[in-house]
Amino acid sequence: MNTRLACVLFVTSLAACGSSDNNTKTPDAALGSAAQMITITGTAKANNGSSTTPLAGVAIGVFSNSDENTPIGTATSDTAGNWMVTVPTGGHALDGFIKATVSGYIDSYLYPPAPIAADFSGAAMNIVTMQTYGFVSTLCHGNQMDANGGIAVEVVDATAAPVAGATISSTPAASTYCYNSGGSPSLPSNTATATAADGLGYMFNVTGSAMVTANLSGKTFIAHTVNARAGALTTTQIMEQ
Repeated sequence: MNTRLACVLFVTSLAACGSSDNNTKTPDAALGSAAQMITITGTAKANNGSSTTPLAGVAIGVFSNSDENTPIGTATSDTAGNWMVTVPTGGHALDGFIKATVSGYIDSYLYPPAPIAADFSGAAMNIVTMQTYGFVSTLCHGNQMDANGGIAVEVVDATAAPVAGATISSTPAASTYCYNSGGSPSLPSNTATATAADGLGYMFNVTGSAMVTANLSGKTFIAHTVNARAGALTTTQIMEQ
């Protein structure tokens, strides 16, 4: 196992969450207006234990939180891992998530930090194996259980740059919170107490609807809700207000 790869796999999944459109920073409770149709494009990449490569044949679904079982748009990644989905919004910013599914890897869910109000490009879905998922849990002493979900987050400022020194939390609480060490290489560490320069954090054994947020003196972050599903990886950003 390439340990450097294992610790950065989730970064590019999360980097796709930011947007230059200010409407995407609207808290969940106050959805803004949006175009009747928006287009989301991205890439799907696979981890084989030593590298990340574009992955073809990944089933992509875009869902609204009002109906988590029925996609409002679907696509399949091509040989370069690229995909595109155009979805209806009803004139309101999309409060939802993207799901990636392919045989041999665990399901991956990507939640933006706030509803999406405009066309969006660069939604990178990194698809990980159960081996890699378990490896991060081992490094963090996460004791991740199959019946529970795990969440990987990136804490970012208002410009979408990673924030160091922040702590993360969820309601209901995770059994373990973990951060990268900030060393070289910067691996997940059970002794790290806050985000390193990469802004990454991990939550273990969270199941169902969970409010996620971050804390750092002098900054206010936008809390939002994700659904942590058993046996799956949920990724999101936590953005400064």
